[in-house]
Amino acid sequence: MQGREISPDKQLFLIPDPAAILMLPYSNDRMVIRAFDIDEALQNSGKDYLLVTGPTEMEVAAERVLSWQVPADTDMKSASVNLLLQSPSGRETFQSFTLMLKDA
Repeated sequence: MQGREISPDKQLFLIPDPAAILMLPYSNDRMVIRAFDIDEALQNSGKDYLLVTGPTEMEVAAERVLSWQVPADTDMKSASVNLLLQSPSGRETFQSFTLMLKDA
């Protein structure tokens, strides 16, 4: 029996206390919990954003522009992105979204 399909934006959950990330792999056959202190990771990055998950080549430029040069040979239909942003005043927001790719 095949598992119910879960949208990519619902496959990663931040658990602030006890500082962990819960991931549901695309296979939907298990849950994976990893220790992850998002505040520490953000502080260690030295920036006011943290690209938590996304395609390997995705980056946030100095101008705070999220960019990704999609590989020409990709067979991906979508890409999940999870981004933590922090204002100079210390306010934070966690954004999760899915990029839908179309054939060139």
